[in-house]
Amino acid sequence: MTEEVVHIVRRTCRKGVKILARKVVDTVVGAESLLESAAEVAESAAESVAETAAEVVSGSVADTATDSVTEAATETLTENLAEMASESVAEATAGAIEEAIAESVEPVSETVIETVTEAASEAAESILEAASETVAAGVQAPLTVLNMMGVETMNYRQVYQMMAGKSIADDDYLEPYVASVLFLVIVIALGYLLRKMTKTILPGSLQVFFLEFIATMEACSYFFENNNILKHYGYGGFFVAIVLEILISNRTFEGASENPIKALDEFSRREVTFDIALVKIAVQAFGGLASYRLAQLVWSLDMVPDHRERFFETSCQTDLAVTIFLGFLVEMGAALIDTWIGKQSLSKNAFVDELIKAANGGAMIVAGVSLTGMYFNPAMATGHMLGCKGTDVWEHILVYWIGPFVGCLIAILLDKLVKIEDGKLV
Repeated sequence: MTEEVVHIVRRTCRKGVKILARKVVDTVVGAESLLESAAEVAESAAESVAETAAEVVSGSVADTATDSVTEAATETLTENLAEMASESVAEATAGAIEEAIAESVEPVSETVIETVTEAASEAAESILEAASETVAAGVQAPLTVLNMMGVETMNYRQVYQMMAGKSIADDDYLEPYVASVLFLVIVIALGYLLRKMTKTILPGSLQVFFLEFIATMEACSYFFENNNILKHYGYGGFFVAIVLEILISNRTFEGASENPIKALDEFSRREVTFDIALVKIAVQAFGGLASYRLAQLVWSLDMVPDHRERFFETSCQTDLAVTIFLGFLVEMGAALIDTWIGKQSLSKNAFVDELIKAANGGAMIVAGVSLTGMYFNPAMATGHMLGCKGTDVWEHILVYWIGPFVGCLIAILLDKLVKIEDGKLV
């Protein structure tokens, strides 16, 4: 692919030289020395851009091939190429041509300089366009779950055309709120289907682990879309989305847990043995990691530009915006409060009790999202941030695993001292 980029850039630059020559001839008849100087500089710029493009493409593809999250990022790669090539052309072509003109023809009119510079600019744009198209064509899109199963993914335009028989322009996107609703509907529907299949196919001894895997994967997928809701609709929309997701989860997860710290709580109440608790925690950790693939599958529908960016991303940045110690305290405190309140009866009315607890969870996430991401769920934090730039693995484990488990343990002890029954302290 690198040789193909070099060939196209060279061919396009020669075309740019012809444009340059034609414009100069029209402006200054007989300026042979000017044409020779311009041609040499443009050819030199072509070689420079070709080498730059080759290095960017080969380097980006090599990096992308080893990426653990996705295999390519066409748009990011194109932007990198454009920046490097733009700088090379701007300095090596336009600037050098003006210098060659000044040395070769004295005096020379401003019209000639402007014309030559304009021609060089046109050549540069042509070079960048050709190189970018080649890179985009040569880099494959990330693999999705369907790709791994041998099924070709389709974006929402293709799905719509297949179902309605009408085509939609490639640059036509849905409204952000429509895309967010569809994202959640698709994830919830897939989770529901997987749960029914699990209960139908697997024996009872295995069902509990697979159900917790599915619940964790589904819940963690919600929060990939919540980032877009926060971006477009602020903290108010973010809070409402979280509360609704909690209420939906309570009705669809069928008792399965989505948070590894709940295994510790179950063990403390002697509901599961220690080895079963460890298996549950491991299964949920994998569920958190799998949530990225589930979200990526929905992003492949290309419903909004935000989904396209996430689909082609090759790296991520940590959500930890405070010190390690403060991050540990934030995640520990949130887990403590959420676990303790979850053990209390805050109202005689079951729905009011559920709504208060859901609102508490949403409020804590809104309050702390800018500090640590406010996960207080080790599996979710792992699915969203493990390996992201800015946080080492040991820091991730300390803040997002040890912190919530310590908070859960304190909540278990606190529950023995302070209890609320039907909204009254006892």
